[in-house]
Amino acid sequence: MRMAVHYQFSACECLGRGGSVVQIPPGIWPVAERDSVFALVGETLLTLNVSAFEQLKREGKVRPL
Repeated sequence: MRMAVHYQFSACECLGRGGSVVQIPPGIWPVAERDSVFALVGETLLTLNVSAFEQLKREGKVRPL
C-alpha cells in the first residue's frame, strides 16, 4: 500500500478528476498518487487528474519533500 507523500505547492490550479478546475493554495500538503491523485488541503480532500498533476510537477509548481 502506498502512503501519502508531502508536497510543497505554489499557488496553482489543477484539473480535477471530473474535469473541473481545482484551486490549490500554497503550502505543504499530503498527496496520495493512485488511479487519481488525492491531496488533503487543510480539511478538504481534492481529487486531481493524474496527467495534470504530473504537469504541475514538470512545471515546478509542485515538488515532493
